[in-house]
This record gives sequence, structure tokens and C-alpha cells, in this order.
Amino acid sequence: MSLIRILLADVSSAVGTAVQGAVQGNPDLVVVGSAQDEVEVLLHAGQAAADVVILGTDSDELPALAERLMDEYAKIGVLAVDTNRRRGFIYALRPHCTSVDDLTPTALVDAIRHATGRDGQLPSG
Repeated sequence: MSLIRILLADVSSAVGTAVQGAVQGNPDLVVVGSAQDEVEVLLHAGQAAADVVILGTDSDELPALAERLMDEYAKIGVLAVDTNRRRGFIYALRPHCTSVDDLTPTALVDAIRHATGRDGQLPSG
């Protein structure tokens, strides 16, 4: 089984707690750390060999940090989470974006797997 390495990037404590709770009990998912500012996120993503970076958003637009991450690390997946609307957006090798509605813990785990290209079913959105 191949591990999916997750980096939390400048997320609120609510998002961090939600991710930790969602990945718990899923042996293929591991949170490898967190970073706060853009430079730290970019460095840590490479050092930790992150497969997915989860970041907070309040917009439907591609976050600038997501674009930078994909420019630096072509194989990385980015899951932008909007906790206010319980939605997430998966970005991988731009300009591909998949909307995920009703971001429950199970949907969050599926979205993480989908962002790495190692997915099963993604909730419709």
C-alpha cells in the first residue's frame, strides 16, 4: 500500500482538526506536517514529499498558492477547502478543477485520494 502524504497549508484549526479526524483510521493517509506562510509551504511540500496540500479558501477561484505549488511540483494535488460552505476544490495539473459539495469526513477522505490520482469514487458535485 502506497502512503498518501498530506501537508496542511495555512489552514484554520477547524480545517486541521477536520482533516486529522477524517484521515484517522485510513492507513494509506498520513498528515506529514503543516506550514503557515507561502515560502514555508513551498519548501515543506518538497521536503515532506507531499502528495496533497490542503489549504483554506473562501473563493471558487484558483488560489495563488495552489498555482505556485503546481508550478513547483507537477505531480502534487491541491485540495482547497471552504469550511463556510462545506465545499472543496481539487486542483491537479491545471487547469483541472473538480468541485466537491457537502464535504463530510468521508467525502474529505475521498477528495484527498482523488487529488493524488489514487481514487475510487468521488462524491458528485
